[in-house]
Amino acid sequence: MLWHLICTPPKPSACGELVHEIGTGGENVRDRLERIMSAYEDMDRRFMAAGGLGSLLNLYEQVRRELERVSFDELDRMTFEIKNVIEALLTIDYEQYCFNVRFMVILSYLSDELQRRLAEPSRNILG
Repeated sequence: MLWHLICTPPKPSACGELVHEIGTGGENVRDRLERIMSAYEDMDRRFMAAGGLGSLLNLYEQVRRELERVSFDELDRMTFEIKNVIEALLTIDYEQYCFNVRFMVILSYLSDELQRRLAEPSRNILG
């Protein structure tokens, strides 16, 4: 079991149950609170560009609540539609590739034919 740095693992009591030792000294509690506040302020500074940690936590809760309202049927329908769009785009990509290949073959043929006609001194290029 993993414990946070400021926490102490529970120790077995005389009857075998796990018991957390709670320090009663004011300094111990104050030190812990200061470390907690310092960690919170550090995280808040890191997320300041997004409105601070509190703002991000509120957004997280809103997203979580909204996601709970989405049904699996809605997700399945959306996934199916996305899959159809991807397949259509892949088909378009393949057709464009085939067109490009055919176009290059035609250009190559025309280039070869033009060079052949230019090599004939007595013929009109366009004729």
